[in-house]
Amino acid sequence: MFALGVVALSGVSGITGIDPVSAQSAAPEIATVNPAEMLYQLTGNHTEMSEWGIDLPHSTEGYPAAVYGTDIGAMYYHKNKIYFLFGDTFGADAPSGGGRTNWRHNVIAQSSDLSPGTDIVLGNWCVTNQSDGLGCIPLRSSTDTTAIPTSGWSDGTNQYAWVMHVGNWKQPATTFYGGIWRSTDDNWYSPAPQRIGNFPAGSYFVLGTMMDAGDSYLYVYGTKAYRQGGVHLARIAKSKLSGTNIQTKFEYFCGYVNGAPTWNCTDQASYVVVGGNVGELSVIKNPHNGKYMMLYLDMDNGGISFRASDTPWGNWTDSTLVADGWDPMFYSLYGSYMVPQYVFRNSGTDLRDPLIFL
Repeated sequence: MFALGVVALSGVSGITGIDPVSAQSAAPEIATVNPAEMLYQLTGNHTEMSEWGIDLPHSTEGYPAAVYGTDIGAMYYHKNKIYFLFGDTFGADAPSGGGRTNWRHNVIAQSSDLSPGTDIVLGNWCVTNQSDGLGCIPLRSSTDTTAIPTSGWSDGTNQYAWVMHVGNWKQPATTFYGGIWRSTDDNWYSPAPQRIGNFPAGSYFVLGTMMDAGDSYLYVYGTKAYRQGGVHLARIAKSKLSGTNIQTKFEYFCGYVNGAPTWNCTDQASYVVVGGNVGELSVIKNPHNGKYMMLYLDMDNGGISFRASDTPWGNWTDSTLVADGWDPMFYSLYGSYMVPQYVFRNSGTDLRDPLIFL
């Protein structure tokens, strides 16, 4: 479990558009995708980071965060702040040795830095609101091992988190579940969040990434179990997010009929939009040119790969490796997260310098 770092993906430029109706026959062309560049560390403690020669502008080791190591870091915008959803989180080393202390299955932070320069300050931490003291978003059941939020979204009033509920790490195909949680409190604290949707083991949406395209739907990119198989796509009308058991209200992408996307199949019959073995992923609509960007742990190429598309369903460009898992700069690499507010425009229609959180 390591601290979260911030990198810039520079030189993503020259993306040309196509007719969305025929999107299945072509993908946008990208002239340049340069490797990611490490900027600074976002979480951790000064002692460890300085020993490794890593810039940590603001330590997160103190109360109330007590975050020495964490994972995920999925982001979304809510009421003029960026929210950060972290998964398994640890505190300091135990005084007598034997590993970390103060383990929590998730924590949540906020930042008012909407135009970050040299750093991002995290605050308003939610570190626990459950009786077990282990997280802001609770376990699905008492037999689960952890609850890891993999994406978030806000409708401006309520907040939503997609959570991968882990039963047994050694049995992902049968003990991993997807859950959708809603919070009516800005701090995910009181009242406690409510689970409003469930995706069973074996679903293609155990690990889900929510994406707002600016239309009447919320899109979700999902993978089956854990880092196994390709990416599938579903959507739900934003007007149907109220109530519970909202998994019954989703529509699944089934490919094309006469050049148009269709949505009339089941979870298990849904279409693969990106193949290979995909792990944690992030998808956003670029606010400057309307293109869609995807970053994900590419298990087949050992790093973080980038793709782009003109529509939520594709076709997506071929993958380009932007962070190599063998590069010492990206130790313990497996997550890559973006948020539209942290995509900075250079000129023209370039997708210039999105900040990526690894």
